[in-house]
Order: sequence, then structure tokens, then C-alpha cells
Amino acid sequence: MKKYLLKLLLAVVIFVAIDAPWILLVVTPLYNNSISAIMRAEPVLLPAVLFYFIYIAVLLYITKGLPSKKAGITAFLFGIAAYATFTLTNMSVLEGWNWGLVVGDILWGGFLTFATYKITSLIIKD
Repeated sequence: MKKYLLKLLLAVVIFVAIDAPWILLVVTPLYNNSISAIMRAEPVLLPAVLFYFIYIAVLLYITKGLPSKKAGITAFLFGIAAYATFTLTNMSVLEGWNWGLVVGDILWGGFLTFATYKITSLIIKD
């Protein structure tokens, strides 16, 4: 259990370290141009923290015990599916959401999730 919690914390740190620059430098300006009317002046952090821990816990669960190549593909596809859920739902209900945001979010989700899995698994082996 201790090793799992360490791996969870490490993976969350890695995920946030990769995601934060993307959010600050790429996503925020894009969202400001597309959906600024519905954006908060400051984000509420609790939902973000809950997302990170739930998402990474599931990632670790679905990749545990898989051969490295299959786990990497699984991580990438999980990221694609999760981020597609978010962005395609937004596309269907939010004015101002556009296909550029959809494609960027989906590709980012796949990359981010794969990179988090790969870096974490190189540092802490199952």
C-alpha cells in the first residue's frame, strides 16, 4: 500500500508538472479567446485536485501488471477517451467551443496521460 501511495503521489506531481505549463501558456489564452464570458476570474482548486487524484488512481489501476508497451497504449487511449469526454461534451453544450479546442484537448489528453505513465513507471517499477 505504501508503494502504491508513493507511486500515486509521484504520478500526480508528474502530471501536474507537465499539465500546468500547458494550462497556463496554451489553454488559458485559447479559452479566453473562445469562452471568456463563462470563465471564472480565479479557478476553484478543489475540483482540479480531486480530478488529478481520481484520474491518476484509475490510470495506475488500469495499467498495473500490463506489459510496458500495452500499458503505454492503454494510458494513451485512456487519456484520449477521458479528454474526449470533456471536450466533446463542451462542444455540444457551450457556445464558443470550437473544433480546434476539441482536437487540441484530445491529443493533449493522450500525450499527457502516456507521458505521466511512462515517466512514473521509469522511476517506480510495479
